[in-house]
Amino acid sequence: MSEDRPKAIVVCKRPVRVLFVEDNPADLELCLRELKKADLEVCADLVQSPEEFEERLRTTHYDIVLADYNLSGWTGMDALAFLREMGKDIPFILVTGALGEEMAVECVRKGVSDYIRKDRLARLPIAICRALEEKHLRDERKRGEELLAQLAAIVESSDDAIIGKTLDGIILTWNRAAERLYGYSAEEMKGQPVSVLLPPERPNELIAFLERVRRGEGIAHYETVRCRKDGRRIDVSLTVSPIKNAAGNIIGASAIARDITQRKQAERQLKKALKEKELLLQEIHHRVKNNLQIVSSLLSIQSRRVQDEQALHAFKESQSRIQSIALIHETLCRSEDFSKIDFAEYVRKLAHHLLVSYGINSQAIQLEMDLKDVRLGVDTAVPCGLLITELISNSLTHAFPSRRKGKVQVRLHPTENNRFELTISDNGVGFPREVDFRSARSIGLQLVNKLAEQLQATIEIHTSDGTDFKMTFCERIGKGAETMATAQMGGPGGGSTEESRYVFRAS
Repeated sequence: MSEDRPKAIVVCKRPVRVLFVEDNPADLELCLRELKKADLEVCADLVQSPEEFEERLRTTHYDIVLADYNLSGWTGMDALAFLREMGKDIPFILVTGALGEEMAVECVRKGVSDYIRKDRLARLPIAICRALEEKHLRDERKRGEELLAQLAAIVESSDDAIIGKTLDGIILTWNRAAERLYGYSAEEMKGQPVSVLLPPERPNELIAFLERVRRGEGIAHYETVRCRKDGRRIDVSLTVSPIKNAAGNIIGASAIARDITQRKQAERQLKKALKEKELLLQEIHHRVKNNLQIVSSLLSIQSRRVQDEQALHAFKESQSRIQSIALIHETLCRSEDFSKIDFAEYVRKLAHHLLVSYGINSQAIQLEMDLKDVRLGVDTAVPCGLLITELISNSLTHAFPSRRKGKVQVRLHPTENNRFELTISDNGVGFPREVDFRSARSIGLQLVNKLAEQLQATIEIHTSDGTDFKMTFCERIGKGAETMATAQMGGPGGGSTEESRYVFRAS
């Protein structure tokens, strides 16, 4: 391509398929020669009759049609009319002899892209390229319009309210979902400030949103309140995004609003129900604790008439067991979480209560506790609390005869694999070696065995320098967990459905 070639020809980078409508082959050769001189590569077909013209258009795609005005039995304008009847948007250039000005204007009005006089064919390459460029721009505009129509349809059919607004908050677009959500029609809202939707107590919310949009920031899923036309308030989730022009400058904002009123109402109802449930559970734990304390008080009153030492001791043990359960309900009653109990705090209170209950002088028998932060469910806390009660009571009753001084230690630590290690030890006279802990006839020791089985615990008992009772157990999570743990240990069918494992060491 030469340096002085017209610039318009540059757009024709591929072979151009041209359909010539011409009854003079010599004129066709002249046209092709001019195109060749301009280095415009073409693939050309020639037709002379309307029938040939129709056949070619139906079977072959052409980029442009070049037609003479005066043809044998028909005209170039007839060819243009037929082309438009077929619905084909193909550039159409008249290549003709003398054509009056009025006729030329009429041809252009009817859709001719350009007309070239046969004595000025040097303009033909430029006219072709300009017509093709105009066709390209037309196609691009059409595609853009179709895309905009699709986007507009998407916006209009969306279930979410979509609002376009200026950086000053003036509403530009308002889809049907916005009409349904807020109760205002598009005609009512276009040109209005979006602040009409804000409740009086949120005057600065829109200002803050628009400031963030001006900085190029978006707001995602912001939950707030808006006002409908009828005055009713609704909960909405807002997503606000900047709108940019072709140059990348922020010119406005789009807001997508989703009605979450029902969800927020459900959340409020759920919170209310949970609060009511918490109050109910709190009341239940409170009443259970009070009832257990009444039972304990009745036992205390009854014991005043009992003279037998063994019977009095039995009353005392029963009271301690009841108090250990009551203390769990008291702790839960004051807790914000009814599913778990602060077991370390519970053990601390329980141990001190037992000292007071048995009338132990803290100077004679010291209580040492090493308790880590452990939270247990009620299914685990109740049997574990009863077991601690039995073991501490046993130490206080039997480990220090004849007012012997000593100490009782309680240790509770979490270990690996979500297990816990509880150790209760004393430096008293020690557990009798001849007594089989598992087959003891004492109600207290039998209860310890049953509670250990219930917790599926591993137990170690050391009787050197006093008694050291160490139990390892895991959290009980309902009957399903018990069944699973039992199956893993070989039950049922192997005797007891729940077994604890003992390691008894004496020195």
